[in-house]
Amino acid sequence: RLDDDSYAKFADMPVGIQGYTTLKAPFMGSLPPTKDRELKWWGQKIFKNTKEVLPGRFISMPPAEADYAQWKISERLKEDILNVSSAFYGNQVAKWKFEKHRICWDAFTTSSDFIISPHTASKGLYVATCGSFHGYKFFPVIGKYVVDMLE
Repeated sequence: RLDDDSYAKFADMPVGIQGYTTLKAPFMGSLPPTKDRELKWWGQKIFKNTKEVLPGRFISMPPAEADYAQWKISERLKEDILNVSSAFYGNQVAKWKFEKHRICWDAFTTSSDFIISPHTASKGLYVATCGSFHGYKFFPVIGKYVVDMLE
């Protein structure tokens, strides 16, 4: 949680995003603080949780655990967050106490495009999924495209 001075400094900040190319690395970013003075940001590490779902068929998916194990964070990912935080907030990060780390499971495509399509192998099944780590921004408008597909 931010102290009074830090909250006052960052309360009206914009969403910050830095660097993203599919060839180089994923982007890192930060959101403005919440009303309860929490800052949220994400790092550059991308990870998979690959499981064999059929013989020879592997996919990456959240663990089949309560809450998708979103609060079980490796030290490697915690270090990534610490490094990214200093890129956005500078040296003052050294005095901040990191209270929580959480994995936000997301599916993305290499092109960062959504998949909104009838399923090719199952008549009557439609898919609206994937994206680019920031698909939540499209929530107000994406329904139109899903409805267009269904009609």
